[in-house]
Amino acid sequence: MQKSKPALNTKTIMGTHWKPGLTGKLGALVLAGLFAFSFTQEAEESDYYQIETFSTEELPMEVGAMTLMSDGNLLVGTRRGDVYVLENPYGDPASAVFRPWARGLAQPLGFLEHNGWIYTAQRGELTRIKDSNGDGKADIFETVCDAWDISGNYHEYNFGPRMDKEGFMWITLNKPFGGQPYADPEVKQAHWRGWAVRVNPETGEMFPMAAGLRSPAGVEDSPWGDIFYTDNQGEWCNASKLSHLEFGDYHGHPWGLPTQKLAGAPFETMPQPISGTFMKDMHQQIPQFKMPAVWFPYDKMGKSPSGLRWDLTDGKFGPYAGQLFVADQHHATVMR
Repeated sequence: MQKSKPALNTKTIMGTHWKPGLTGKLGALVLAGLFAFSFTQEAEESDYYQIETFSTEELPMEVGAMTLMSDGNLLVGTRRGDVYVLENPYGDPASAVFRPWARGLAQPLGFLEHNGWIYTAQRGELTRIKDSNGDGKADIFETVCDAWDISGNYHEYNFGPRMDKEGFMWITLNKPFGGQPYADPEVKQAHWRGWAVRVNPETGEMFPMAAGLRSPAGVEDSPWGDIFYTDNQGEWCNASKLSHLEFGDYHGHPWGLPTQKLAGAPFETMPQPISGTFMKDMHQQIPQFKMPAVWFPYDKMGKSPSGLRWDLTDGKFGPYAGQLFVADQHHATVMR
């Protein structure tokens, strides 16, 4: 998206003309005039951020991962496992060039460029990829970590990675859909589903960090180095949310609790939550329970939040510096 001239609005006008202490009838008249003036100006699309579409003709992109690379090109991954390079993404969309870079991945849902490699969370592993001979196509694919289980359930998506301030890579792991009861220790299930884990990119060692995740479709490092994630509303998740991730957290969904018996889990024994318990009271049953940083009002702010990103452009993207953008895959919207 490119930014054209700023839209005329009362905040801009008032910021220019409003003086502290202007009160009474004079203030009312000035405000009335300002609002009347602003509302008589018919807004045009060119006053706002413009959406530019990059046509892929008959190629169904179904994008699940993107990252802007250090060479200025955009890396784009599809849910079918293909990866493309979009050359000169800030140029004319009509002349955009997509060239194949890699193929054969299993639903990559996140890219991270680090030390000359592209890291991605596939369904079954954290992988690093490189174009070693400079011919424009990836030729080295290495498994970094595959310590979590997969059962074949369609909903076992993995998101990430994102790097924290200590140099570890975080991944959020979806729980499967369909298995009941949600956390019966007698039922065989794929371990570490519904968890957030972090991986040492040098050794591949995985460290389980937090449980209770449902459908954690977005994970991001903050400007100060902490990790946050988004989760989709559903059972044990009253509404979609944005939450802070730390070692030992429990975020409410019981699916992954049987995994706590395995080595490396941050909990020794955590009880099953009692159905019907209000979230505000959950910490009385489970002290490790963490409330979200933000609840997203259902439907008004989407139903399935996904990727998130802080505005670190120092004003180049308008008046949003330091603010957080969250995408919603259900409503196809971006929230702020």
